[in-house]
Amino acid sequence: MRLLGLTIIYLPLLLLAGSALEAAEYPEMLLVMIATPLLAALTLAALRDYRALAVATGITVGAYALDAILGSPLSALSLLGPNRASASASTGSATSSRPRSRC
Repeated sequence: MRLLGLTIIYLPLLLLAGSALEAAEYPEMLLVMIATPLLAALTLAALRDYRALAVATGITVGAYALDAILGSPLSALSLLGPNRASASASTGSATSSRPRSRC
């Protein structure tokens, strides 16, 4: 169960790495299918309990933070790229589904 959890946490990191390699769909799929559980298993072998979770989360969040700080287009190119459907909901348009508060 811990291996599955760490694999899921490492998944966005390797999707970001796949977009950096600019590989075709099949090599990126192989990278994610093989490297994600391998990286999770190596983390579990080196660290136990919540330390493995903290390291995996820190590496993944750190990679995305560095990508955003540097202004790199990798997160937009990855398979988890920006969700254009939810982008319009954050613009504050009048068609928002949130009710307005009365003051």
